[in-house]
Amino acid sequence: MSRQRVLSLFKTLQRTSQSVFRGDPRALAAARDKIRTEFEKNRGVRSETAVEELIQHGKDCDTVHSSSERIQFPNVVFIFVFRFSIPRSCGRTSSRPA
Repeated sequence: MSRQRVLSLFKTLQRTSQSVFRGDPRALAAARDKIRTEFEKNRGVRSETAVEELIQHGKDCDTVHSSSERIQFPNVVFIFVFRFSIPRSCGRTSSRPA
């Protein structure tokens, strides 16, 4: 069940970035890469509560991202940074020492 919800969130975030950054290939590529990187970074999370926290955080990011307009200044584009991070104590399975 969680796997489906995570994949659905990933697709939703990708679609949102496509609509928000339409017409700006550099910003779109950066957003796409950031989303992919953050999901890959948390691939090893196995705790159900940690996964739920990450899903909720992703939904919150999507809500903010989709309801906000991009701020543009000459030659500068500010984009939202997706940050999916959890404390080490929340069930991350990794070979790295705690």
